[in-house]
Amino acid sequence: MKAAVVNEFGAPVDIEDKDIPEPGAGEVLIKMETSGLCHTDIHAWRGDWPVKPSLPFIPGHEGVGIVEKVGEGVSRVKVGERVAIPWLGIACGTCEHCISGWETLCESQKNSGYSIDGAYAEYALASADYVGIVPDSVDPIDAAPLTCAGVTTYKAVKVAGTKPSDLTVVFGIGGLGHLALQYAKIAGGTVVAVDLLDSKLELAKQLGADYTVNAKSKTRSNTSSLWVVPTRLWFSRSRPKRSSRRLTRSSVAAPW
Repeated sequence: MKAAVVNEFGAPVDIEDKDIPEPGAGEVLIKMETSGLCHTDIHAWRGDWPVKPSLPFIPGHEGVGIVEKVGEGVSRVKVGERVAIPWLGIACGTCEHCISGWETLCESQKNSGYSIDGAYAEYALASADYVGIVPDSVDPIDAAPLTCAGVTTYKAVKVAGTKPSDLTVVFGIGGLGHLALQYAKIAGGTVVAVDLLDSKLELAKQLGADYTVNAKSKTRSNTSSLWVVPTRLWFSRSRPKRSSRRLTRSSVAAPW
């Protein structure tokens, strides 16, 4: 199979011929259809972070493809199903973080395209317990970014507890923000989209934003009670009442 391999941090990625791997116990072999490019992939390629990938490695954690083989003990997915490879490749499942629903903090986790080979290849291995199952009605290209940007913003909206009658502000209508906006609308929130570019705000309107604010020009939407302050990427949910005000801030920030 062909694979994009990082042999040296910051150097051009090499396209190499590799043996098609065999799935072990609990694993699936996936024939890749597509994969997104996350900024984390660039950090991995550069070796930017203190805990670096072990060279050589295959990047990619927004991959979607069809299961071709399953390893011993796999029952959750079957051959022929379309699945997605997420950033969280596998976690221990037994530590306090894992059993309390915070497996993303597991100290034994392995990350796709970082500590284990990822999706930038014709075939990839993944844990059957951690792949996402993609419905036939969803295009693989649309599904790919949901395994990273999608779950990140879904978590933010979920933690914020967004529900009908809530006012939800999404700062930054980019790769993450445009998804957060849609999740917040699905949850029933009244959504304010804030950005510096009118083109992004026009996209926000198309995606269902109730109000848009250009933070650079300090223009605001046509409501006298709505003011926003530009900041780093975060999503907030508030429910004002006559006697009190409650604000929940759910932060999703990136180090670049």
